[in-house]
Amino acid sequence: MDHGARLPLYVLVRVVLVPAAAGALAVVAARLAAGRARVVTRLLIIGAALGACAAHLGLAGVPSLPPVDTIEWVPLGTAAATLFLLPGVGRRADLAALLAVLAGTACLVGKPVWSQASAPAAMMWIAAIAVGGALAVDGLRWSTERLATAAALFPLVATLVGASLACAAGHSVLVAMMLGGIAANVGALAVGGLVLGARDCGRGLLGVWVVAGAALVLYARLYDGLPTSVTMLLGASLVAPVAVAALPRFRGRSILAPILAAALALGGAAVARSVAAEKEGDAMVGQDAPTSHRVVAGDEAALGQLEPHPLHHVAERRPRLGNRSGAAAPGEPRAQPIRLGRR
Repeated sequence: MDHGARLPLYVLVRVVLVPAAAGALAVVAARLAAGRARVVTRLLIIGAALGACAAHLGLAGVPSLPPVDTIEWVPLGTAAATLFLLPGVGRRADLAALLAVLAGTACLVGKPVWSQASAPAAMMWIAAIAVGGALAVDGLRWSTERLATAAALFPLVATLVGASLACAAGHSVLVAMMLGGIAANVGALAVGGLVLGARDCGRGLLGVWVVAGAALVLYARLYDGLPTSVTMLLGASLVAPVAVAALPRFRGRSILAPILAAALALGGAAVARSVAAEKEGDAMVGQDAPTSHRVVAGDEAALGQLEPHPLHHVAERRPRLGNRSGAAAPGEPRAQPIRLGRR
């Protein structure tokens, strides 16, 4: 069998089957431990963490210590969220731990960019990411009390799938596959919970997924040029169940939440695809533009009348995936990450 035939199977196993299997096994174990609420919650959190980490480790390998690429902080942040969000502490302590993990992961993943910004601006962005992630987690947890548990988990699956498609459109294939693996893990836990009745959905379970997913989206935004409009649509998709849960009770409300989340997530993927196609079109036109300015030999007077063509200014290609720790590899020029505020 050639490499071309093995590649789809490799992707299927490491991106979909392994994370989904981790979630399914966690649901089965939680069902066997029914009646012991704390044990059930811990088993589901561990299953979510194993699935999220497997999506990364199966594609990028075990991260080095200290990490060479900032994306290697993502599984470490997921592991930290798992340790700090396991039950056994109070609600306020859980919230403080979630904020600390979100802020620390965002700081380490975006360190090369934050180091080039002013200290107040960097702190503001890191705090906004941490507070926004914590509010999303608590909002989803609140929505499960007013809607069915699946009505909060399936929108999370839709958000992760939309983020994966958006990153794939922008040529961030590695990040896209990692997000797809997390989506497979969430989907397995959601479906398994419906079938077997293991439907616990607390701050710890949601926090692990949000930490892993938000870190990958932040990485794609800072280093791979994921548009700001796409990240906003993905954020709206994530909190769609909260908006639906706040509405007065009516039939079909639990079905509306996943539909609304899927529409917003797919809209973000469509915007990312449109932006990527526009950039590729501009680059192709820019490569052909110099042919319209040929000067016949001996006509030096015409040379002084030529003006720069407006399509000559083509954006630089983003840095390739590799060393994003801020230090350049031997013999390699240092890659400059995008500045804050630019798409």
